[in-house]
Amino acid sequence: MTATELSKGTSVKWNSSGGVAHGRVVKELTSPTKIKNHKVSASKENPQLLVETKSGAKAAHKPEAVKKEPSEEASSPTEASTKSTRKRSSPEADAGADSSGAKKKKKTLDYVPTEKMAENAKLGLKLRKRFNRGGTEVGVNRANQLAERRRVSTEDIKSMASYFARHEVDKSATRYKWGDNDRPSAGYIAWLLWGGDEGQVWAKERREALRAKK
Repeated sequence: MTATELSKGTSVKWNSSGGVAHGRVVKELTSPTKIKNHKVSASKENPQLLVETKSGAKAAHKPEAVKKEPSEEASSPTEASTKSTRKRSSPEADAGADSSGAKKKKKTLDYVPTEKMAENAKLGLKLRKRFNRGGTEVGVNRANQLAERRRVSTEDIKSMASYFARHEVDKSATRYKWGDNDRPSAGYIAWLLWGGDEGQVWAKERREALRAKK
């Protein structure tokens, strides 16, 4: 996929250390620039695409690393029919009931950090002490909370979701290899302090549930 085939606003996806990311093309980069502290070596001969996730995280990638998302209009008649059939669910399903007529219980989200989040936070504290970099006192306090698996408040959920949305772009830094515990970047250490990838998914799920209640 070339840069000219992916115009501004095009829905795209790309691979990141956290999995497949989805977003849109912001613009084509044809000159050197910086995204936060990350230097992007773009030129007219070797352009790159500035992409942005739905959460607002930005990153630069070579055109061949970015793929265009299939449009909804391109779906086949069979797919459209299937979607329509799914929407026309039975009265029992609309009422949140199973085939026996019994109402299903809504999923209750636990606000206690998972064991994996606690492990990530402990690792972050260990690496911060060893390399003397990564995170702020706020991040250290959050890590201690997660490491002890203390219940997280709704305000903390919002703070965690906001942190991960702002710092997703840190994974694109090239000076250090993301996830390298022997030579970790400050951004990676800070990410662990907030629960790591598991903390990101955990916080996002609960933040969306809070919004749905409004």
